[in-house]
Amino acid sequence: MVFKIFIRGCRNIRRKIKSNKLRWIYLDLDISLNERPEPPKNFITKRLFPTKILNLAFLDDYFKRLTKVRTLEGVVLHLRTIPDGNARLQSLRDLILRFREKGKKIIVYANSYDTLSYYVATAADSIFLQYGGGISIIGFQLSRLLMKDILKKYGYSFDAISISPYKSALDMFTRTDISDEDREQYQRIIDSSFESLVSDMSLTLNKSQEEIIDIINNAPYNSEEAFEKGLVEELTNEEKLIDIITNKYSKYRKFKLVTWKKSLKMLTIPHPPSSGNKIAIISVEGTIVDGKSKKPPLKLPIPIFGDVQAGDQTIVEHMRKVTRDKKVKAVVLHVNSGGGSVASSEAMRSASIELVKNKPLVVYFSDVAASGGYFIATGANWVVAQPMTLTGSIGVLSGKMITQEALKRQGINRVFLKKGERAGIFSSEKSFTEEERRIVVKQITSIYDLFLEHVAEFRKMEIKDFEQHCGGRVWTGEDAKDLGLVDELGSITKAIEKAAELAHLKPEKYRIVDIYKSHSEAPIWYKDGKIDLTLDEWLKPFKNTHIWMILPEEIKIK
Repeated sequence: MVFKIFIRGCRNIRRKIKSNKLRWIYLDLDISLNERPEPPKNFITKRLFPTKILNLAFLDDYFKRLTKVRTLEGVVLHLRTIPDGNARLQSLRDLILRFREKGKKIIVYANSYDTLSYYVATAADSIFLQYGGGISIIGFQLSRLLMKDILKKYGYSFDAISISPYKSALDMFTRTDISDEDREQYQRIIDSSFESLVSDMSLTLNKSQEEIIDIINNAPYNSEEAFEKGLVEELTNEEKLIDIITNKYSKYRKFKLVTWKKSLKMLTIPHPPSSGNKIAIISVEGTIVDGKSKKPPLKLPIPIFGDVQAGDQTIVEHMRKVTRDKKVKAVVLHVNSGGGSVASSEAMRSASIELVKNKPLVVYFSDVAASGGYFIATGANWVVAQPMTLTGSIGVLSGKMITQEALKRQGINRVFLKKGERAGIFSSEKSFTEEERRIVVKQITSIYDLFLEHVAEFRKMEIKDFEQHCGGRVWTGEDAKDLGLVDELGSITKAIEKAAELAHLKPEKYRIVDIYKSHSEAPIWYKDGKIDLTLDEWLKPFKNTHIWMILPEEIKIK
């Protein structure tokens, strides 16, 4: 230990000398940022799919280290790509604002800007635009995919049962047009997100909200129009960046624009906290399923079924691990999931209840934390969400695809043999009978009542006071805060700070650890480490699950 401290001290002496030469840093953001670091990879996987260093957690730590460099003036952020989720996008914007609060400058440069990338850019000190580019800050649009007609064309149909019309995840298979209820909730999502965008831009651009709305309604703008309207400070190209910064934004007459990767070798290595205290972060990302978490090598273009899978076995093991680790003083559950299996969601929630008996649990809602993603948070002490997070969807549904006619059209005859009056209730042979439908409705109603009870206990409210906001309805984080469904608005940084507060930990007296692996704390009836990328293995968690707490297909605001 003493030897490590000595080596770090020697390295930091050299790095301190190098860091004094830092003036401006060039950060080329060319990937969509994840919230947390990727799990460790083995030798082969690293070479097939190299680890991405850049993520929001890395940038948060990186910016904090940069603020301690006295000679550093600022960062040029080349915004090629933005996070593909609105909560992560707002978190990136928050990072920029916090960096500026520490007295450092940020200049954002891009070839062009759309609505969301310009929203991020308005958090900076200055906005640069490439000659010939433009600003398409034209507002928001949502789309709804409805496939009933194409299924019918090939002989398929879908029989769906939902707790209410707002619980519309299966509408994509059963409708040819959007329902009035779905249109209402989607429009409110757009309106709320638009209000957040206008409010934030009004503050950072020092313009009234009416002026911001007028700018949006008269977009798009080419580069010259954007400059004339004062939407950008400079029209330039990459070759002239240093000249412009030298002449207008820096007190130094000569300096090098250092890349962020090179700067890492010039920054001093932080000293780890002496106390050994930890705040653990457990991530629940993707569709909640039975079994182990899985991630495909490439994103599959299949609604619901093609998503990353958050397995209850994996997440419960993580929770048990941190519950028993005495050095872990608090836990942040990072949720980015539209829900999934009812039983798996209940398993995760039950594990969180045991965890809370021993240490604080704060939940952070990322891009989406709805339906089962909200359910698993109902055992926590506190919930933080971004204004544009999608949450709520407190409801239950069930359904099945009817394939018999499609098979007949292909010349395939399938015969069912059964024993038991209800053996074929979820069979793809035929739609539900009236009796079967009554049974399924009874099941989902029972689970929905349980969901409401958990929410009532979690939010310390009477069911009658919030039930009108449930029934599967999706809300933004901003609206959820107003309705009492979340406690606080902000990024995961606020969630970590709240966890530290509840655990009575002082700043800089703890370190943050992401939990990726854990030894089994319960019986497992199959082997670990098996790599199976077959479609059958991937769809296995969905085959025996008939009742779901899940969001509609991915809701993307563009």
